[in-house]
Amino acid sequence: MTEEQSKNIEGHAPSKYGENNSTEKQVLWLQQRIAHCIEYVGTHRIRNQRKATLVKLTTILFSAIATILLGLRIAGLEVVFKDIAFVLTALTATLSAIEPYFNYRGLWVEHERAKYRFHRLQDQLNFEVEAQGVNEISNERMKWFNSEYQEIWTELSETRLQQRVNDQYKV
Repeated sequence: MTEEQSKNIEGHAPSKYGENNSTEKQVLWLQQRIAHCIEYVGTHRIRNQRKATLVKLTTILFSAIATILLGLRIAGLEVVFKDIAFVLTALTATLSAIEPYFNYRGLWVEHERAKYRFHRLQDQLNFEVEAQGVNEISNERMKWFNSEYQEIWTELSETRLQQRVNDQYKV
């Protein structure tokens, strides 16, 4: 979103589309919101991807190190290795138990899906603006675009809430 387009949302300057009107304001507002959502969801997708990867790799690493330590036969260090392996095994079990609760992988996938849908909505809106002109988009069509925008957020939120409800009954 350019600075000029942002000013147009507030009605401070005429836009490349001509005089400001209600449809133009709606289009510019929705374009701005969709762009913000793509950035927001993308940031959270990356964050959850990193957390999911970290938990999985840490669990695998602790398990592998514990197995190796239990197999080492070095005189005088066998007890120390067994103690370290015991701690690593306990940490592996703890990580494996809490990973489903936080469900970073599931969140990563849901944010990826939402980002894709926001991009698709952005492309549809931009195509319609370019094909018809901003002033030719009907009020009904703008309601549809806004409804799709709201639906993406609703599905993302409901998915997360459903995961929390399911987690509540797993304990």
